Amino acid sequence: MARLDDAKDGLKAISVHADALLDAYLNTQSRLLDTEQNQSAIKSMLKHHLAWQIDPDEPVVLSRALTTTLDTLTRSYRISVANSEVGSLWTEMMRAVDDYQQAYAKGATTDADTFLGQAFELGFQLIESLRNALAGYSHYINSGFTEIRDLELRAKANRRQVDKAREFNDILEGFDFEELDSKAGYNTELRLLLRKVIPRAIARCSEELNYAIGRLREMLHVINEQQKKTRLVEQVLELYEREDDYSPSLDSLDAIPQSLNKAPALLVNSRANPYHEGSALALAEIASKLETSGSKEVEVHTPEPVVDGLDAEEVELESNPIWLAAQNLIELTMQQNGVFSATKVYEQFNLPCSKEIWLLGLVNAVNAIKGEQRNDIELRFIERVDKQMSGNLWVEDILLRRQERVR
Repeated sequence: MARLDDAKDGLKAISVHADALLDAYLNTQSRLLDTEQNQSAIKSMLKHHLAWQIDPDEPVVLSRALTTTLDTLTRSYRISVANSEVGSLWTEMMRAVDDYQQAYAKGATTDADTFLGQAFELGFQLIESLRNALAGYSHYINSGFTEIRDLELRAKANRRQVDKAREFNDILEGFDFEELDSKAGYNTELRLLLRKVIPRAIARCSEELNYAIGRLREMLHVINEQQKKTRLVEQVLELYEREDDYSPSLDSLDAIPQSLNKAPALLVNSRANPYHEGSALALAEIASKLETSGSKEVEVHTPEPVVDGLDAEEVELESNPIWLAAQNLIELTMQQNGVFSATKVYEQFNLPCSKEIWLLGLVNAVNAIKGEQRNDIELRFIERVDKQMSGNLWVEDILLRRQERVR
């Protein structure tokens, strides 16, 4: 009984704080903000293990079980507002990416990880919002608006959804994929999200949306045809009710109505008679207007004399500064005993590239050494664990040291 009582208390707590829970799920990414109005909800959710909090300074987050329930209960509402959410989610995601790049450039690692997590969360919310928007159109296509019995009102609802789908399509076409590609940076997971996952989801959504627009327009055409037939039947019924001796007959019409006169025109094959004087004059007039093709001049190929390459001016190509710095660091390591830091070399020489490119170029230069000399250099990678994804390691520095050969 104790467990059943706890379950009932949990359900009552959800009912009492329903407004706060819905606001947190829909507007603050499932986080209960630390306000006076939410204090009771926070205590109750933590008591029944329906929310969790890592640190007292961190906001209270709703549990996965509760968010799954809220996801099911609010699906209809989220589908109805999905179109308006897509544009705002796109803007918020791009702003989070900009904040991440600024924090990363300043060396604020903690803030960069925070903004990166926000960008990922907003990106997946964007994909979910796209799916919800398409689910709404699928519902109308499958139902055919049959819940509305009046044809005029049904056509009005159908037309409204067509206009809404076109507006949604304009939003999708306004997304700048080049901006996504330029802001991907060097983070592997962010590049995967901005260059593959989101563009692929938007392309699939656009394809399905165009199909939905086509189907909705076909349905609207069928409804319009049904309206025409219904009006015709109603007019005939009105004649029966107004005239007791009315009988539909074409013989009673003084002239065939234009709406009934839809027979296709008969095609007559016409041929010119060159022996007829009128046809000969017409053919002569047509022939005089034809363009004449003049004789084409044949271009004569003149071979150019062969220039001796030995007499050409020598052009000295500039060496790659990254490669030169890597070679100098390798020679210094081979000549002297000591440990040399790649990061310090990067900071002192002010190389025209990012730190990641410098470290990658240095590793490639060491691996390009041929023969046994490659074994004379020992590389030691200084790594740190990613705070957000513990399975990933970030290389912060590379230490080079000459390694004595074992004789």
